[in-house]
Amino acid sequence: MDNDIKKILIVDDETEIIKAIERHLSRTGFTVGSADTIQEARGKIGKEAHDHTPFDLVITDVMMPGGSGIDLSHWLKERYPETSVLFISGYGVNDLVTGAVESSLDDFCQKPFSPSTLLETIHRIDQRRRRCKLMQEEEH
Repeated sequence: MDNDIKKILIVDDETEIIKAIERHLSRTGFTVGSADTIQEARGKIGKEAHDHTPFDLVITDVMMPGGSGIDLSHWLKERYPETSVLFISGYGVNDLVTGAVESSLDDFCQKPFSPSTLLETIHRIDQRRRRCKLMQEEEH
């Protein structure tokens, strides 16, 4: 696998979802971490960035007790703009998600999704990251 995205954090309050995604992505060659709250996710993201091994992608549920994935994505883009964000949600695309897409989100997967759909979405994000990086390099 020749991706720029190598390290992924999964944030969801449903343990079964985390385990299923984690298992599939680990088998596919990604390094995967997990958090079941926004607060735990912020702590892990900050620690990994401090250790110079930042997450390339955060996959987060939109609606969770104690905070939303949208809040997390805004926090991420302010502090770690190089980290991509993928929302997952059982609620579908609504005004809340649409607003987040426009501001700080890289892509969206509707629950339930297949492993192949998740990988295709990650690949799409990876391609956009590469194009961005090439454009930045050409500017310099």
